Amino acid sequence: MPAVPWASSIRDCLNQTGPLGNTVSGSLTQSVWGIGDTVVAALLGWQEGNSHWNLVATGTFPTGVYDPNMIAFLGLHRPSLDVKGAYTYLNPQTGLEISGGGGYNVQLHQLGDELPDRR
Repeated sequence: MPAVPWASSIRDCLNQTGPLGNTVSGSLTQSVWGIGDTVVAALLGWQEGNSHWNLVATGTFPTGVYDPNMIAFLGLHRPSLDVKGAYTYLNPQTGLEISGGGGYNVQLHQLGDELPDRR
């Protein structure tokens, strides 16, 4: 589902002080309003005794507001795939909980470069 319309505002500042104490500074402020990238997720979780597992696969599609000439944007303009898994051991009688998880992210830059520029 697409993200809720959102406004993003970024301010970038630069301050430089020279050897004699002279200071040069500047700033850049930009704002953008729109819909972020579309994300689709599949979740699978199960439990057996005190063991709990889950797997998650998330795909991102470049549908958000993006302009390569701006510092404020709501989308990354490239598809991606996230695969994550987690395990938890929980013993309610003793209160012992041991959890761990991991994941892998694939940024599909090459496919993203082939997509038309949405300006």
